[in-house]
Amino acid sequence: MTVQDAVSLLHSCPNVRIVELGRIDDAAARERNGRSMVRPSRMERVMFPELSLLMVESREPIKGLLDRLAWRSLEELALVLRGNGTKGAADTLIHLSGVDNLELTGNFTKEELKKIARQYPSLMYNP
Repeated sequence: MTVQDAVSLLHSCPNVRIVELGRIDDAAARERNGRSMVRPSRMERVMFPELSLLMVESREPIKGLLDRLAWRSLEELALVLRGNGTKGAADTLIHLSGVDNLELTGNFTKEELKKIARQYPSLMYNP
């Protein structure tokens, strides 16, 4: 699915508690499906008051998704970032608030991991 597909699907169910998104990969989704069958969300950002767990696998920069979501308190954010998915991810993650635990998989530099770990002392990292 594309980043826009993921945003639109999430925006359509703001009371969801647990979300596991399949692979976000714009190029592969366009290659498989042509254009998106999901109507783009007109909302800039949506609050998810009940969301406790968000799991995402992405080959696209995660900023495009996370900037469109808001939550009061997210118990766990689990991200598997490949390819372009790690691009800008460290800066995006250190500016998130309301995340209790972060589980992160991806190819990050030592400097990026240090920045992320300062924000998330309980960081669970898998290269």
